[in-house]
Amino acid sequence: PASMQAAYLKPAVLRHHEVPGHFKEVFILSGYRPVSSSVAQCVRSIFSWNNETLNVWSHLLGSLAFLSMAVGARVRRLDPAVWPLYLFLLASVLYPLASALAHMFNVLSREARDVCFFIDYAAIAFYGHCATCAYSAYSLPGHMMAPASQLLLLAASTATAIWGVWTSCRTRFMPRCAPNLRAPTSNSALRYQTPTCNHQPPS
Repeated sequence: PASMQAAYLKPAVLRHHEVPGHFKEVFILSGYRPVSSSVAQCVRSIFSWNNETLNVWSHLLGSLAFLSMAVGARVRRLDPAVWPLYLFLLASVLYPLASALAHMFNVLSREARDVCFFIDYAAIAFYGHCATCAYSAYSLPGHMMAPASQLLLLAASTATAIWGVWTSCRTRFMPRCAPNLRAPTSNSALRYQTPTCNHQPPS
């Protein structure tokens, strides 16, 4: 029947009182997708309007944009001087892709929701660390270019990334009644840094 076909093509959306507490977001009152959706339903949902549509597409398109930059970069790929740049581009592709997938599939189950965002947090921390590596290679002030200073910076970045992932993952198990504590803690891994590539690889 036409009604069943329409329901198949356009997943239903729910209001906040119709979904379990673990799936609710602060200040989001409607547009929730049904919990325990199948993989196919999750994929179809990004082609209809719900509270994850923009999250998925903005991150997915960003990932594809950085992928096109990485593929089209006209540099000598075997030159060690450009490895930090490629590491940064790799992270720039992976972290929005991980976020897009997390927002797409987080209604498979409660356990899947947590795992999706664990991966999302780890990808963001990886991006922050790779940005630090690129900054260390191309934009670090001259007086800090000593190997010891660079090693200290990278060690601090690694420790911060690990700590950020750990604390962010812990927020998944904090009481929902403490949103003011969850927000700054979960944002601890969001260390957005944009390196300025002044280095010119040898021709």
